[in-house]
Amino acid sequence: MKTALLRAFVCVAFLMQPWAVFGLALSEVEVFSYLNQPLDARVRLPAASAVELASLEVTVSPVGATTYLEIRPEVRQDAEGAYIQLTSRDPVREPALRLRLEARWAGGTMQREYALLVNPR
Repeated sequence: MKTALLRAFVCVAFLMQPWAVFGLALSEVEVFSYLNQPLDARVRLPAASAVELASLEVTVSPVGATTYLEIRPEVRQDAEGAYIQLTSRDPVREPALRLRLEARWAGGTMQREYALLVNPR
């Protein structure tokens, strides 16, 4: 009797877990551009579902002295999955950039700061 009651309690507790915790994640940033070129960087979204991607809005704000550069985020997909493409119209003049990404989707909000190191080539 006690075993059956314990099993029922464990099953109910398992079913009541907040599954939204296993949602959107932001990976490390990959920089594909060089110094004195427009920014081209990607942040992978390894655990993004189709529902999260449909409602995802991303904003980028500079941290510190990076205010001269306007960075545009765009959510894209390729064969490896979804990612956020970070681009700029103007060339990157500083070898180190600090950015704050804010992702908002139907299930919540997430902020993450990144330090980008841009190679001089």
